[in-house]
Amino acid sequence: MSIVLDGKLVSAYATIASLCTLDILTTHYVISNSIGYESNEILSSLVSNEIFYFVKYFATILIVIGIASLCGKKYDRLRLVSYLSIVGFYTIVVLNNILVITVRSCLNLNLPRLFAVFSFIFFLLAFLTKGAVKNSK
Repeated sequence: MSIVLDGKLVSAYATIASLCTLDILTTHYVISNSIGYESNEILSSLVSNEIFYFVKYFATILIVIGIASLCGKKYDRLRLVSYLSIVGFYTIVVLNNILVITVRSCLNLNLPRLFAVFSFIFFLLAFLTKGAVKNSK
């Protein structure tokens, strides 16, 4: 297993790191100003600990690196779909947080809904990229 250092990894890393940072900043703002709450049941007890944000950020980055390492060039389409799914997922989460901040509304993204959203994004992208990316053998 080797990490494929290409434009996809660099773009995915930069985009996902930025979205993760926006998620952390907006979530912290919402929680610290008592204008919303963490609807993910697993994370709700952890958001009060600031070390949690540090761990979450680096875990997300390690996932990106792990995808690059596990997929390599052989599974280029899976790598692309995985990166795009994380970008799509984080985009929805950040938009939800911005809705909470600006209009005091939210999508109520609890754990089952988050799983459903991520799964939908992944399968939709897998379908849409079929034939668009040739896997190397």
